Amino acid sequence: MGIGNTTAASAMTAAILEVPADEVTGSGTGIDSEVLAHKVDVVRHALATNQPGRDPLAVLRMIGGFEIAAIAGAYVGAAAHRMAIVGDGFIAAAAALVAAAICPPFLDYWFAGHRSSEPGHPLQLGFLRQQPLLDLEMRLGEGTSTVDIPYLCRRTMRWHRLSVLQTITESRQFQASQELPVPTENVVHAWRH
Repeated sequence: MGIGNTTAASAMTAAILEVPADEVTGSGTGIDSEVLAHKVDVVRHALATNQPGRDPLAVLRMIGGFEIAAIAGAYVGAAAHRMAIVGDGFIAAAAALVAAAICPPFLDYWFAGHRSSEPGHPLQLGFLRQQPLLDLEMRLGEGTSTVDIPYLCRRTMRWHRLSVLQTITESRQFQASQELPVPTENVVHAWRH
Protein backbone atom coordinates (compact mmCIF):
# COMPACT_ATOMS: atom_id res chain seq x y z
CA MET A 1 0.00 0.00 0.00
CA GLY A 2 2.86 2.39 0.77
CA ILE A 3 1.38 4.85 3.27
CA GLY A 4 4.73 5.79 4.83
CA ASN A 5 4.39 4.38 8.32
CA THR A 6 7.56 2.27 7.99
CA THR A 7 9.34 5.53 7.16
CA ALA A 8 8.14 7.12 10.40
CA ALA A 9 8.94 3.92 12.33
CA SER A 10 12.44 3.87 10.80
CA ALA A 11 13.07 7.49 11.80
CA MET A 12 11.81 6.86 15.34
CA THR A 13 13.93 3.73 15.69
CA ALA A 14 17.05 5.48 14.40
CA ALA A 15 16.53 8.32 16.88
CA ILE A 16 15.67 6.29 19.99
CA LEU A 17 18.32 3.61 19.42
CA GLU A 18 20.89 6.10 18.07
CA VAL A 19 21.68 4.11 14.95
CA PRO A 20 22.18 5.30 11.36
CA ALA A 21 19.08 5.58 9.20
CA ASP A 22 20.33 3.08 6.64
CA GLU A 23 20.61 0.37 9.35
CA VAL A 24 16.93 0.53 10.26
CA THR A 25 15.22 1.55 7.02
CA GLY A 26 13.91 -1.21 4.80
CA SER A 27 11.87 -1.62 1.67
CA GLY A 28 8.51 -1.59 3.46
CA THR A 29 5.95 -2.65 0.87
CA GLY A 30 8.69 -3.87 -1.46
CA ILE A 31 10.10 -0.74 -3.05
CA ASP A 32 13.08 -0.97 -5.39
CA SER A 33 16.63 0.08 -4.47
CA GLU A 34 16.28 3.56 -5.99
CA VAL A 35 13.17 4.35 -3.95
CA LEU A 36 14.78 2.77 -0.86
CA ALA A 37 17.75 5.13 -1.21
CA HIS A 38 15.31 8.06 -1.33
CA LYS A 39 13.48 6.69 1.74
CA VAL A 40 16.76 6.54 3.69
CA ASP A 41 17.45 10.15 2.66
CA VAL A 42 13.97 11.17 3.87
CA VAL A 43 14.64 9.53 7.26
CA ARG A 44 18.05 11.25 7.52
CA HIS A 45 16.49 14.59 6.57
CA ALA A 46 13.68 14.19 9.13
CA LEU A 47 16.22 13.45 11.87
CA ALA A 48 18.52 16.33 10.88
CA THR A 49 15.71 18.86 10.49
CA ASN A 50 13.74 17.98 13.63
CA GLN A 51 16.61 16.87 15.90
CA PRO A 52 14.33 15.00 18.30
CA GLY A 53 17.14 13.52 20.41
CA ARG A 54 16.44 10.23 22.18
CA ASP A 55 13.48 11.29 24.31
CA PRO A 56 10.73 8.95 23.05
CA LEU A 57 7.92 11.46 23.51
CA ALA A 58 9.85 14.13 21.60
CA VAL A 59 10.66 11.57 18.91
CA LEU A 60 7.00 10.60 18.68
CA ARG A 61 5.87 14.23 18.55
CA MET A 62 8.44 15.37 15.99
CA ILE A 63 8.81 12.44 13.59
CA GLY A 64 6.25 9.81 14.58
CA GLY A 65 2.86 9.21 13.05
CA PHE A 66 -0.55 9.49 14.68
CA GLU A 67 -1.06 5.75 14.21
CA ILE A 68 2.14 5.00 16.13
CA ALA A 69 1.07 7.39 18.92
CA ALA A 70 -2.32 5.64 19.08
CA ILE A 71 -0.66 2.22 19.30
CA ALA A 72 1.71 3.39 22.07
CA GLY A 73 -1.23 4.78 24.03
CA ALA A 74 -3.21 1.58 23.57
CA TYR A 75 -0.21 -0.42 24.80
CA VAL A 76 0.10 1.61 27.99
CA GLY A 77 -3.66 1.44 28.58
CA ALA A 78 -3.74 -2.32 28.08
CA ALA A 79 -0.77 -2.80 30.42
CA ALA A 80 -2.53 -0.66 33.05
CA HIS A 81 -5.38 -3.17 32.87
CA ARG A 82 -2.92 -6.09 32.98
CA MET A 83 -3.91 -7.31 29.56
CA ALA A 84 -1.60 -9.37 27.36
CA ILE A 85 -0.59 -7.44 24.25
CA VAL A 86 0.68 -8.89 20.98
CA GLY A 87 2.65 -6.36 18.93
CA ASP A 88 2.68 -7.12 15.24
CA GLY A 89 5.93 -6.20 13.50
CA PHE A 90 8.14 -3.19 12.91
CA ILE A 91 5.66 -0.33 13.28
CA ALA A 92 4.15 -1.87 16.40
CA ALA A 93 7.64 -2.26 17.87
CA ALA A 94 8.36 1.43 17.20
CA ALA A 95 5.29 2.19 19.33
CA ALA A 96 6.61 -0.25 21.94
CA LEU A 97 9.85 1.74 22.19
CA VAL A 98 7.76 4.75 23.23
CA ALA A 99 5.43 2.78 25.52
CA ALA A 100 8.40 1.17 27.30
CA ALA A 101 9.84 4.62 28.00
CA ILE A 102 6.53 5.96 29.33
CA CYS A 103 5.64 2.86 31.34
CA PRO A 104 8.48 0.31 31.72
CA PRO A 105 6.19 -2.36 33.31
CA PHE A 106 4.35 -2.40 29.97
CA LEU A 107 6.97 -4.90 28.78
CA ASP A 108 5.64 -7.44 31.30
CA TYR A 109 2.50 -7.65 29.15
CA TRP A 110 3.85 -7.14 25.63
CA PHE A 111 4.81 -9.96 23.29
CA ALA A 112 6.40 -9.55 19.88
CA GLY A 113 4.05 -11.39 17.55
CA HIS A 114 6.41 -11.96 14.65
CA ARG A 115 9.80 -10.98 13.30
CA SER A 116 9.48 -8.51 10.45
CA SER A 117 11.97 -8.61 7.63
CA GLU A 118 12.48 -4.85 8.06
CA PRO A 119 16.15 -4.36 9.07
CA GLY A 120 15.32 -2.24 12.12
CA HIS A 121 13.05 -4.80 13.71
CA PRO A 122 15.76 -7.06 15.20
CA LEU A 123 17.36 -3.95 16.72
CA GLN A 124 14.03 -2.93 18.26
CA LEU A 125 13.43 -6.43 19.62
CA GLY A 126 16.93 -6.54 21.09
CA PHE A 127 16.43 -3.19 22.81
CA LEU A 128 13.06 -4.36 24.15
CA ARG A 129 14.55 -7.75 25.13
CA GLN A 130 11.93 -9.66 23.19
CA GLN A 131 11.95 -12.83 21.14
CA PRO A 132 9.18 -12.94 18.54
CA LEU A 133 6.62 -15.70 18.90
CA LEU A 134 6.64 -16.33 15.13
CA ASP A 135 9.17 -15.91 12.35
CA LEU A 136 7.27 -16.32 9.11
CA GLU A 137 9.49 -14.01 7.03
CA MET A 138 6.65 -11.52 6.60
CA ARG A 139 7.47 -8.01 5.52
CA LEU A 140 4.18 -6.50 6.62
CA GLY A 141 2.17 -8.47 9.13
CA GLU A 142 -0.94 -6.27 9.02
CA GLY A 143 -2.15 -7.89 12.23
CA THR A 144 -1.51 -11.46 11.11
CA SER A 145 0.27 -12.57 14.27
CA THR A 146 -2.37 -11.00 16.50
CA VAL A 147 -4.84 -13.39 14.89
CA ASP A 148 -2.49 -16.40 14.78
CA ILE A 149 -1.00 -16.21 18.29
CA PRO A 150 -4.20 -16.81 20.34
CA TYR A 151 -5.07 -19.76 18.10
CA LEU A 152 -1.57 -21.21 18.42
CA CYS A 153 -1.62 -20.73 22.20
CA ARG A 154 -4.95 -22.55 22.47
CA ARG A 155 -3.68 -25.39 20.27
CA THR A 156 -0.46 -25.63 22.27
CA MET A 157 -2.39 -25.76 25.55
CA ARG A 158 -4.68 -28.45 24.14
CA TRP A 159 -1.68 -30.46 22.95
CA HIS A 160 -0.06 -30.08 26.37
CA ARG A 161 -3.23 -31.26 28.14
CA LEU A 162 -3.47 -34.26 25.81
CA SER A 163 0.17 -35.16 26.35
CA VAL A 164 -0.30 -34.93 30.14
CA LEU A 165 -3.39 -37.14 29.93
CA GLN A 166 -1.51 -39.60 27.74
CA THR A 167 1.34 -39.69 30.26
CA ILE A 168 -1.10 -40.33 33.12
CA THR A 169 -2.84 -43.05 31.12
CA GLU A 170 0.47 -44.71 30.22
CA SER A 171 1.55 -44.53 33.86
CA ARG A 172 -1.68 -46.20 35.01
CA GLN A 173 -1.34 -48.89 32.35
CA PHE A 174 2.24 -49.50 33.47
CA GLN A 175 1.20 -49.75 37.11
CA ALA A 176 -1.64 -52.12 36.25
CA SER A 177 0.70 -54.34 34.28
CA GLN A 178 3.13 -54.74 37.16
CA GLU A 179 2.69 -57.94 39.09
CA LEU A 180 2.20 -57.22 42.74
CA PRO A 181 3.39 -59.82 45.19
CA VAL A 182 0.60 -61.94 46.60
CA PRO A 183 0.61 -61.64 50.38
CA THR A 184 1.28 -64.84 52.22
CA GLU A 185 -1.15 -66.16 54.81
CA ASN A 186 1.18 -65.09 57.64
CA VAL A 187 1.26 -61.46 56.46
CA VAL A 188 -2.53 -61.35 56.04
CA HIS A 189 -3.04 -62.92 59.50
CA ALA A 190 -0.61 -60.46 61.13
CA TRP A 191 -2.29 -57.51 59.49
CA ARG A 192 -5.76 -58.49 60.68
CA HIS A 193 -4.62 -58.74 64.31
